[in-house]
Amino acid sequence: MASQGPMSLIGLIFGQQEYANEKMAFNGQKLTLGEYRPGVRTRFGNFLLTHDVVLREGLLAGTLSTAWPFYDTNGSKGKVRYLGTKNLNDRKAYILSYEPRSGGNLDIKLYFDAETFQHVRTEYQQEFAAPSVTRPDKAARQKGTRFKLTEDFSDFRREANLVLPHNYKIQLTIDTESDPLLQDWVVTLSQFLFNKTLDAKQFDLTAQ
Repeated sequence: MASQGPMSLIGLIFGQQEYANEKMAFNGQKLTLGEYRPGVRTRFGNFLLTHDVVLREGLLAGTLSTAWPFYDTNGSKGKVRYLGTKNLNDRKAYILSYEPRSGGNLDIKLYFDAETFQHVRTEYQQEFAAPSVTRPDKAARQKGTRFKLTEDFSDFRREANLVLPHNYKIQLTIDTESDPLLQDWVVTLSQFLFNKTLDAKQFDLTAQ
């Protein structure tokens, strides 16, 4: 993981196998993604390509990225609304909805621990109604489609002058009748480096 200002990069490398990696990068202007096979992206990659606002607004990876929209108090941000509280892993959390400044059709919720105010979860969700049919017997069996991406952050510890999560979990759920998916990625962060000047080309996968 790397970030510099609004630019961010995440690479999950799994080694020599058919599903070898997930890569995503935003250079401040455009999103580039790795490929499952030449010309073919994973469903996670396709989700990000459809909803590039997740990286454009710095939401992905939360406080682990310098692109996190709440770091820059003077920058242009989306609209935030308080939704109340919820118990999350036996701890009370404040819930905020986030409406990106560039619009979009994602329902985005941010969760903050009520005692520490640490950002502990982000949920992105989109639902599509089932297509209409004329036969009543088929209508009863029709099912809509739901896409949900969840990021969970835990194991907060101090690094330099910041308290940052050391455990990062991503879960993608595609709830559809024909081709459902539930996939997890769990990252344990062991080394942090700060104030390094990075080449902007690192945030463009087509330049590598």
